[in-house]
Amino acid sequence: MSRRSLLKKHQVLTNADSTLSPTSESTDISGIDFIQYQIEVDPDVVADFEIQFCNDERIDSTSLWKPLDFAQATTLNGVDDSFAMVLIENRGFKHLRFVISANGGSGNINVWISGNVRGA
Repeated sequence: MSRRSLLKKHQVLTNADSTLSPTSESTDISGIDFIQYQIEVDPDVVADFEIQFCNDERIDSTSLWKPLDFAQATTLNGVDDSFAMVLIENRGFKHLRFVISANGGSGNINVWISGNVRGA
């Protein structure tokens, strides 16, 4: 019997104030093939976001984080859409975190992460 890995859905940002450019805690995604971020924003939110990765074994103050490149704008605009989803295929990443950059709007942002392995 094979071992199946599952990253149960949990919240990484809770009512985060978009004007403060919040950053989530890191999530260890080792052994997870597909990661999903679910994002909900208030109607007045206008902000950019990055999903950053770090492949250090342990995260500390010296860890270097780099953004994933989605080759498109990663903007949250609550007037246009209050819900967004980002799907990521793990290509060897160890840790991910979600980073908000204020961009003129205000309001709260909630973000959840979940994931599974191929076939799980």
